[in-house]
Amino acid sequence: MGWMVARAMLTLGRGRASGVLRVRAGQHTASMAISEGRLASVEFGTGPEPLSERISREAGPDARKRDEGLSSDSSRRADTADGPGSRERRHERGLGPIPRERSREGLPLGERLVAMGATTEEALSRALREQMMHRVRLVLSWRDPSCRFSRESVHVKDAPTIVDVVLAVARAEHVASEPCHDAVLTRVGDALISVATLSPTEAAVAAALRRQCTVAEALGPTDSCVEGRRFVGALASLGGLGPSKIAGRRHSVLLQKRFALRRGASDHAILDLPTDARPRAARGALRRLARAIHPDHFERGTPASIRRISGEVMAELVEAERRIAKAG
Repeated sequence: MGWMVARAMLTLGRGRASGVLRVRAGQHTASMAISEGRLASVEFGTGPEPLSERISREAGPDARKRDEGLSSDSSRRADTADGPGSRERRHERGLGPIPRERSREGLPLGERLVAMGATTEEALSRALREQMMHRVRLVLSWRDPSCRFSRESVHVKDAPTIVDVVLAVARAEHVASEPCHDAVLTRVGDALISVATLSPTEAAVAAALRRQCTVAEALGPTDSCVEGRRFVGALASLGGLGPSKIAGRRHSVLLQKRFALRRGASDHAILDLPTDARPRAARGALRRLARAIHPDHFERGTPASIRRISGEVMAELVEAERRIAKAG
C-alpha cells in the first residue's frame, strides 16, 4: 500500500491547502483536487468504474428513469463526437433514444438523474463518496508513485476532509491487523484524531491514547473489538503510533543483562551491585530488575521471543541473588 501518497495527502489536509495533487506510477496517473484540506475530486487518466455503476447499486433509483438518463448521457456524448444532428441519425438507426429532458442536458450525470427522479440526493451522495473512496484506494495501491502538488484555486461544497478519507481507507486495510500493544500516540497521530470523524468506540480509544496510555491500556476491554483494533492499526500505518519510552527502556535493560550474562559477568555485576554488597542489597536489586524485565511486566502483544529471553534472564538473576545470599 502506497502510504507515501497517503502521508502527502495528510500533510495537505492538515495544512488546509488548496490545489491539485498529481500522482504518477508507471502508466497510471491521477489528479486530486483539494479545497482547503477537503478532497473535491479524484480523476484518472483512464477512468475506473463510472458513476452510473455506483448509482445502479444504490437502493431507491427507478430502473426505467435511470436507464433513460444514462441513455441520454450516452446520446449526448455521441452527438458531441459525431457532429450536429448525429443524435437524430443514431435514433433513426435504432442506436439510441432522443432524450426528452433536453433542458437538463447541461447538468452533470448525477444531478440529471436526480432531476429526472431516477435516484435520490442521498443515494447520489453515497455513490459519489463510494466512488471517491474506491479511487483513492486504487491510487494508494500503486507501486513506486511520485507526487507533485501545485497550488490552484479549487472551490467545492460539502466535500469530505482528506483526513477522514485517508483514515477510512486505512481502516479498510487493517481489519485483521495485530496492533502493537506497547505503542503510544505520536504528534502525527494526535493531529489526525483531533480533526477526524470518529465512532464512539474510536473516540474512547483516542481519548485514552491522548492521555499517553499505551495501545494495550487504551483498548482495554475493547481489545477483542474489530473496530478498535482496526482503528489503531490504521493509526500505526499512518505514523500515528510509535514505541513508548517505557517499553524502550525495558528492552534496553533486558538486552544489556543478556549481553552481560553471555560475557560471563559476575553475580554482583549482573545485579548492578558493588563487590562488597550485602545479601539484603542483592534481594533489593533483584526486585528492582524484576519490575523492569520480568515477563509478566511486558505488555500484551510483546513478541514471544522477547518473553522467552526475559524468562531466561530472570532465571539467571534469581540464581545470582541466591548465590550472593548463600555466600553471605
